[in-house]
Amino acid sequence: GGSSSASSKSLAARAPHIALPLNRFWQDVPAASLAASLPQTPSEVVLVHLKVGGQYLCATGAPLTADADPAKDEPRYVRCEPPAHGDGDRTGYRTAMTFRVERVVGEMLGGAGAAARSSSSSHPKDALVEALTHQPFRLKSELTGGYLCVGGLFQRYCLVASAPSPSEAATFQFVARRRPPTENGDDDDDDDMAAAASEGMAAASPMADGGLDTASMEKLRARQLLVALRVLDGPKAGHFCRVRPDSYVNVAPPASSAAAKGALAHDDRATPLLSVELLVPLRTYELTFHTSVLGLIVSKTMPLRVVRFKDVGHGSTSVPAAELSGRVGIGDLLVAADGKDLLNCSRKEAVDIITSTRPIVIAFKVATPADAADAAALVGASPSK
Repeated sequence: GGSSSASSKSLAARAPHIALPLNRFWQDVPAASLAASLPQTPSEVVLVHLKVGGQYLCATGAPLTADADPAKDEPRYVRCEPPAHGDGDRTGYRTAMTFRVERVVGEMLGGAGAAARSSSSSHPKDALVEALTHQPFRLKSELTGGYLCVGGLFQRYCLVASAPSPSEAATFQFVARRRPPTENGDDDDDDDMAAAASEGMAAASPMADGGLDTASMEKLRARQLLVALRVLDGPKAGHFCRVRPDSYVNVAPPASSAAAKGALAHDDRATPLLSVELLVPLRTYELTFHTSVLGLIVSKTMPLRVVRFKDVGHGSTSVPAAELSGRVGIGDLLVAADGKDLLNCSRKEAVDIITSTRPIVIAFKVATPADAADAAALVGASPSK
């Protein structure tokens, strides 16, 4: 019993805690599935959360506006922050935690991008590293509407969500850890995954004191999920994103020769690592609201569409239920409430239905990119009560 407990404590010290997705709309993406989960075409929309342990990369600042003065505009930094809290102390997501992934296609990447591509050819059996090497992308903040780029000297090379166009954005790449080689030099994926599965079974086995070996489960999740985020272009090409002690996210040079070539050693503990949550692609979804305020601003015309999230008031640290889910998007259509049709009725009838009772189950239809753009452009809107 004593040696098992000591072993678990040692294992827990080596394996970081990675927060589980906070609801059914988001799922962890294993490193082995990242290449297939990223956009395959420039028109495909993929939304992600980037987690560092139990916290999330989070954009700060106001949305970009067309009439903003770049010389006077404040940088919109990226920080690492814990989950949000809502009414009843429920945890969830802020819009600021969501980033849109845009595939970079048909563009020549110099510097780190070219080095990563050339280094991948020397390890033909490492399919995971090879796949991610050929998946450069940009990140766009759902909060600010700005692309992520690396700030200059005065921003201490922190990530900022301020680039107004793709041409000014940084290009990123996820970097995976290689499998440890076997004695004959091959990548031992089967043995490595067998060991991971064994650890997972151990995590589900009761220990002598009646608890579960959560340390083994943490190590298994870390092995499956963790990757590094690398900048591929610009003055800081080849640098990796890391979280500073003050929670702001900046970039740092590679910590090893392997990292400099775009492939991490399996036992690399110096390069900052994160995990990725993906918004599950759906056409429709339902949410149950318990509080009187939905937290949505809806269109003044029918059908009712989400225009933006409701401001809960100055100084409030609580996030409205709709935003807390991380699922509701601008332009999403309200189609039914407690089984009652919201499409074939007047606006007054629709508003009366969604404000009449609590709890209430509201069905939404996911907006197309055109719907979202139209909803964001609406100036006439009123809040749900």
